[in-house]
Amino acid sequence: MRKLAQRARSRYVCHVACALAATLFSSFSWGAITGVAFVDYNGNGLRDAGGTSGTPPVPLAADIGVGGLTVTATGVIGAGIDGLTGTSDDVIGACSAPVTTSAVPATLGAYSIATTACLPGTFVRVEFSGWPAGTRPGLGGATTVQFVAANATNVDLPLIDANRFCENNPQLATSCYVYGNNLTGANNAADVVVSFPLSAGGTTLPAGTLPAPTHIAVAIRYDKDQTEL
Repeated sequence: MRKLAQRARSRYVCHVACALAATLFSSFSWGAITGVAFVDYNGNGLRDAGGTSGTPPVPLAADIGVGGLTVTATGVIGAGIDGLTGTSDDVIGACSAPVTTSAVPATLGAYSIATTACLPGTFVRVEFSGWPAGTRPGLGGATTVQFVAANATNVDLPLIDANRFCENNPQLATSCYVYGNNLTGANNAADVVVSFPLSAGGTTLPAGTLPAPTHIAVAIRYDKDQTEL
């Protein structure tokens, strides 16, 4: 009788353990990891689709995808001698062959990499490499190596292109026409260079007839090293 009771308890424990394992594995199911590599124009780590942001609203650039990057997925492909995952003897390997981000215009920068060779219930190491010259991983958002579930979505890589970077509401500068004599005229102290945020706007012109301008700033150059005009 004692042996029968022990066997019954063993079967009960086994059923509970199997049920828990099934629940855990279902939340980390096999499949594929998907995402996109893109140029992050404003450096916010998010893929903006255009539209506006802030108050007053300013336009947002639509971040474009970047094709040709290599994506690899590495994870636990075997439990090792002890039969358990998450221990030192886990067998680590590729979940599938590497893929490249799409160069097709309709899906530019997108990828999907299978994870069927990795064990369920484990995390996968996703690594991006081979981004284009002139770009680098973004300051915000995800990095070039990410640890995610085996069926994760939106595993993205934002890239910064210094030649095309622009904050959401940049400060603009321009030369300004000033009327009258630049030494003795009534407007001789007026600014010939003005600066304002992109969100500023208006189309109202001064009333009345104005004389022709007699002094202006003819050229403006921005020094990136000194961040000065």
